[in-house]
Amino acid sequence: MELVKITYRFADGHEEELEVEKEVAETLKELDRQEYNNTQKESRRHVFRGALEFECENLADPRMDTEEAAIRRIDARKLWLALQQLKPQQQAMIFALYLSQKPLSQAEYAVVLGVREESVKQNAWRARLALKKILEKL
Repeated sequence: MELVKITYRFADGHEEELEVEKEVAETLKELDRQEYNNTQKESRRHVFRGALEFECENLADPRMDTEEAAIRRIDARKLWLALQQLKPQQQAMIFALYLSQKPLSQAEYAVVLGVREESVKQNAWRARLALKKILEKL
């Protein structure tokens, strides 16, 4: 009966050096190898979400507005050039409704202008359509 020293890691994290029979040491070593192989086999196709956070294209944020996502994807320079080609009233509306630090709702913007909300909705739609056409040309 030959004794061998092994380092045993307990579940609580501490380690102790023990003297055990050679057969027990070989059995423990084989069990460790099997556990490692099983872990590798189970997790080799897993992709951790944290690893994908920098790849914004792969994970959609359910809270993000699709219009906001589209604006973010457009090159800022291209957007700026397109905005400059809009009429001044359309530029002001786009900035107030979509691009300002605190965007206004269409109802709030209608109050600011002193017009009906329906008029703002129609003009905002026209401004977005004009912006879309300009961006398609750029």
